[in-house]
Amino acid sequence: LPGVTFGYFEDGVLRGAAELRDMGHGNEDGQAHDGEAAFSIENEWRGKGIGSLLFRKIITAARNRHMRRLYTSCLAYNRSMQALARKFKADLTFETDEVLGVLEAPDATAATQFSEALEDATGFATAVLDLQRRWFNPFHGFSLFNPARPS
Repeated sequence: LPGVTFGYFEDGVLRGAAELRDMGHGNEDGQAHDGEAAFSIENEWRGKGIGSLLFRKIITAARNRHMRRLYTSCLAYNRSMQALARKFKADLTFETDEVLGVLEAPDATAATQFSEALEDATGFATAVLDLQRRWFNPFHGFSLFNPARPS
């Protein structure tokens, strides 16, 4: 299965991202898989709930892809990532310079599948409208209050 990536944008600029990758470790019935989650939030944007928002999306995506276990790792000094993993009930194992988090994901439901599909459709529509606004708006960047505007 291919990976899934989510981004958090503010004013068209990517400020945070999360990626879910299938690790290819299924259980004996071949249905469930293990997944790995990775997160990156710009320093100035941490502590604003972006990590929690992205983590919820990752968990929903993992559930909908029949991933039973979700792994994440960070450096031992990354206390904010450890707190985020704990918030979502991950079991943390500390090693010399790294922390491994393991989260058991519940089964998918019709609600989680519908929620992800709706968010995908909404995100796509928003991106298309934003692109249209940026490419085809002849007044983009033009302001009536701009003293340098042509008369």
